[in-house]
Amino acid sequence: MLVVFAAVGTLAIALPTAGADKVAPGSVYKGKYRWDGKRDKFRIKTFERGNGGKFTLRCAGVIREEFQIRKDEFKIEFGATELLVKGKGEFARRGRVRGEISMIDTEGAECLPGGRFSGVIADV
Repeated sequence: MLVVFAAVGTLAIALPTAGADKVAPGSVYKGKYRWDGKRDKFRIKTFERGNGGKFTLRCAGVIREEFQIRKDEFKIEFGATELLVKGKGEFARRGRVRGEISMIDTEGAECLPGGRFSGVIADV
């Protein structure tokens, strides 16, 4: 998307920013993770800079794990020596977030992979 403004004798071009414009920096998003007809709560807290955050999905054993945000999208890849939880998500307009979890391999997990999550900015 390229926007061109014409001023008296000058040409100015406004390029879209490369940063995330749908992420609400310093906000808390809450919603549901749905899988196999069941659901559980998830939570995302974005950093003040808007370039990362912390993800919580207790049923998968994920509590305040950090992730990076690039162009309104993020990857969920958690595990110490091997990958235990994997997924992806994106921030959308009007304070929404959505995504999916493709792998959960944590011991004692109460939820299954193959589900989707969606949420909105919470009133905290």
